[in-house]
Amino acid sequence: MRPRVLLAVLLVSAALSCARRDPTAADVVRGSGLRFLPRDTAGVAVIEAARIEDRQALERWLGEAARGLMGDAGLVPLHALMGGDLMKKVDRIAVALVPEAAGRASAAPAGWAALVEGRFDPATLSGGDGIVPLVEIASGPEISLTALPGGALSGGAMAIGPRAVLERIRAAAGRAEEGFATAPLMSILAAVSPAAHAWGAIDYAPLADFTAGALRGPGGSLSLPAPRSTGALRGVAFEGRVATDVGFTLVGVADAEPGAKQLADGARGLVALARMGASQGNDRSWLEFLDGLRIDQAGAEVRIRGTVSRPMLQAFAARVAPPGAARESDPSSAAADALPGAPGSTAAPAPPR
Repeated sequence: MRPRVLLAVLLVSAALSCARRDPTAADVVRGSGLRFLPRDTAGVAVIEAARIEDRQALERWLGEAARGLMGDAGLVPLHALMGGDLMKKVDRIAVALVPEAAGRASAAPAGWAALVEGRFDPATLSGGDGIVPLVEIASGPEISLTALPGGALSGGAMAIGPRAVLERIRAAAGRAEEGFATAPLMSILAAVSPAAHAWGAIDYAPLADFTAGALRGPGGSLSLPAPRSTGALRGVAFEGRVATDVGFTLVGVADAEPGAKQLADGARGLVALARMGASQGNDRSWLEFLDGLRIDQAGAEVRIRGTVSRPMLQAFAARVAPPGAARESDPSSAAADALPGAPGSTAAPAPPR
């Protein structure tokens, strides 16, 4: 009997091992605050803060992101919420592109929402179950905050954004069929792994509607590539892993295999052209980046894998540094001075970008 028992134990263990799998994007969405995003969410970018060891760098990034979304006026109340010990408890941060009204994206302006999940009690932050004003921007919408039920990481979740978007999120919280788990974007998000430090996706069809609605003026018309035409790009997903270098994967999802093959061939052609240009210069880090790109096509998906090295990150940081910063060590500072708005230039200052 002993050999039979041993064989049975081995078979059960093998079956359990085969049954184990890494969580998918759908698993993470269903078990986190992401499920409260509306069904017509057009894009989402997720940072798995719990996996990032440098919390000071993360806090700096949050401050810069908040400045971009809310301006300097929003930094004071946001820092009051995110600073101090609370910052150490944040586990997941997501930014979503959400229409401010239900229905087609072209019928409503593009809105956004930031979701923050962590090991904290959201009731102590929101002051109740409603929507609490956070900051009012003179030339924009009122930015508010609302608490959401806890996520999978044994804590709470809160959403920050324009009031109209938060109202939609709170409405979706009570109706699972209107939540993000049933969103068309989920089919594109399934192409990447939530085990990365950063992951997300954007749906091209509503993005094109947003763009056309924003640029279509009275008495005029705008022609954009039809997102639902044969061979069109349906959307793009991404994942990134941060170590000494930054590894990333971009996934273009077409409507069918022929369209994906065309996209892959086009991407390879663009990389080949870029390599020809890079080989004529002295920027070795850029050439190494292009040499390291891998483009594969399988079915309706095109995957572009690459690595951004530390020297290339440093070179990029030097190029986007504030005017006057580290100019003595930057060989491109003389060329930068010739640009409109640069120190010493006689041209009019360029507007902020």
